[in-house]
Amino acid sequence: MELGDHSADELVGFLARRDRDRGRDDSVAVRYGTSADLSCAVAYGEWPGRMGPMHTWSHEITGPRPELLGEAVRAVGIPDEDDRDAAHAKSLAVVEETFRLTLPREQVLHQAVPAALIKGQLPA
Repeated sequence: MELGDHSADELVGFLARRDRDRGRDDSVAVRYGTSADLSCAVAYGEWPGRMGPMHTWSHEITGPRPELLGEAVRAVGIPDEDDRDAAHAKSLAVVEETFRLTLPREQVLHQAVPAALIKGQLPA
């Protein structure tokens, strides 16, 4: 379900109010955008719980070539990182460096971009 444009803080507040009003802590949403030829999406809410037991960062790397990131992820200590925000920042840095990408930080962190509830969730 489309939610319109939201900044990160606005979406976090929306999800907190939605969960409080519903008496459940299970809302999951994404904000998404583009920069040059790249698209990006950032998940918000209780998405780790909805995706099964896992860390919220690069705990397990899968796919056709996991070795592309595995060594770099271990080298910066992501699997052992206790601070969720630090783990996310390190993960982004590893991806940016490995693939020579620059994510649109200002857009991701501060600008209002389209947001949507993840499929299967009903409006409050």
